[in-house]
Amino acid sequence: MNRAAPAFYFLAVFPMSLSPTTGMNRLSLESMPLQSRSHRQMASSQDDPVDRSTERDSDVDVDEDDESVSGDSMEEHPTVVRSPTGLRYNIGHLSEETQEVVRSLFGEIVEEPLDITLKWCDRLSDQGGNDDFYAFQMSEVVPRSVRIGSPQSKYGEPECRCGAKPCKHLIWLSDLIASQVLYSHNPDKPLTLNERGYAEELGSPFKRISEMRLDVLASSLHCDVGHPASKPRPSTSRKAEAREILASVAEVDEYDLPNFRPDLQEDDFDHTSLIHRSDFEATLFSLLLASHSLTAWVRSQLRPSDLPRDRFRLIHQRVLRVLSDLDAYSAASRDHPATRASPGGANADVEGPRDVAWAARSIERCVEEIRVAVASAARRQHRQEDGDSYGDGDGESAPLAPWERASAARALVRILRAVAERNTDAHRGATQDDRNLYARLVGNRDTGFVRAALELLVDQNQFVEELEDILELVGASGVVTGWWAGMKRVVARMRSWRGTGTGKGTGAGAGADRSRKGKAPLATMPPPPPGFSRSSSASSAPAARGDWDEGEAQRTSAQGAASAAAGPSRDGRAGSAGGGAGGSSRGGAGSKRSSVDAGSDRGPKRAR
Repeated sequence: MNRAAPAFYFLAVFPMSLSPTTGMNRLSLESMPLQSRSHRQMASSQDDPVDRSTERDSDVDVDEDDESVSGDSMEEHPTVVRSPTGLRYNIGHLSEETQEVVRSLFGEIVEEPLDITLKWCDRLSDQGGNDDFYAFQMSEVVPRSVRIGSPQSKYGEPECRCGAKPCKHLIWLSDLIASQVLYSHNPDKPLTLNERGYAEELGSPFKRISEMRLDVLASSLHCDVGHPASKPRPSTSRKAEAREILASVAEVDEYDLPNFRPDLQEDDFDHTSLIHRSDFEATLFSLLLASHSLTAWVRSQLRPSDLPRDRFRLIHQRVLRVLSDLDAYSAASRDHPATRASPGGANADVEGPRDVAWAARSIERCVEEIRVAVASAARRQHRQEDGDSYGDGDGESAPLAPWERASAARALVRILRAVAERNTDAHRGATQDDRNLYARLVGNRDTGFVRAALELLVDQNQFVEELEDILELVGASGVVTGWWAGMKRVVARMRSWRGTGTGKGTGAGAGADRSRKGKAPLATMPPPPPGFSRSSSASSAPAARGDWDEGEAQRTSAQGAASAAAGPSRDGRAGSAGGGAGGSSRGGAGSKRSSVDAGSDRGPKRAR
């Protein structure tokens, strides 16, 4: 059956009030004859494969030509501006009117509740079910709606009911979406903002959202999914965020978070009552759930290191969400194998199945987002050390702080463990890669998964023991030799970095190996990781000198050479054949490790 082209739809409703019911009678979502996906079944599915050749076209390598946007061209008004999400936009080619709107929108200082707040999103269609689009609802002053469709859609050109050209609502929302879906974009490379109000690099916004899935995006954008008229309960992610805001204000550590007011997330908690006598925390919790504006305002006032704003922790939470969706899909596949096991099943989601292939792509994107953030921050540090005034006046982000490097490494280690623990078939599939998440990401191929990012963070040696435990697990499961040897080198470098005494890691668990105290001679010290200066202490700002040579690391670290010497099994894999260090029956990293793996008797240490 031929269907009309799907459209990407923004619906903005703007009552400036902390009350969740103010102006509800004027909501455009309620007044339009649209049908929510949550209220009907879809018989067809949309499986839009990822065009990986275009997703990495703006990777972290920054050409000298990219720096031409600064300097002489930036006089009274910069041609590159930075949005609140951290993305940079080249607006020099836009009309003066459009440039003025963009500068005004992105230059606002949050000293009061935000003028624009995202509240709802849903996947809708017209009554005939012939035109699919995403709807986003914001709150401001007066109702406005914006529709953006694919080139084949009747909404192929942006259309804003506010009558303003350009439309600040579209610019604002597109910036939020770009910050989530352009996972491999170098944040120091300006995006090209067009006159229609969104970055050219987004390509098809509808396709980008479909690949990520609307509800996954909604969690990252702190909004609910559904129709306001149905008055659904706040999502699990919003309740978790509200509790984390309270915990951050109370200075509760992440590891004490499970014990902090667990009653607030229980089903019997009455969040509809805004006032809870003699319980200020419960009152504030209900207010945060009732008002997206209040939540956004309070969140903006927290420290970047607080739980709700730690970007690397949020990426890890996105991975957990993806894994949860994979589990749900797997359970449905077992209950209804005829309809759920294939993308074309009668009950398949219109955005495509949340199967192993989708989960693997999503997790790879999360890992790549971390890697790009760390690598680009290292380049910024390099430019600063060289006295380069690149991007003067455009609000370029600062290099990563020590706590951010620790958070990035922690997220990577947690993601790797989560994948390593999933060496099982999730659902039916033609090949093992179609069924098994671990096999697809680590076991059957070496794509540098997690390892490539950890190579930039070898100063974070507080995670050595955790990584050794994970390597023991993957060694028992079976893994390709290239990935295995590379991870062993990373662990060896972390130990060598710890032994130099120049870097003790940053974050919980940081500290030098007690068996190797003092500083090694400079000639035998391993090269520093990108983003960390040799002369800096652990608390100083990281420095970068580009990618460091793996061969040099092996020559200067006998431990690294020893750990990488584990030979492959007969089929070219480290693992079940006992080819790993220690030669245990489990293979890979055995329970009794070699001298490289001193201290192997300790139990598993989760990334902290």
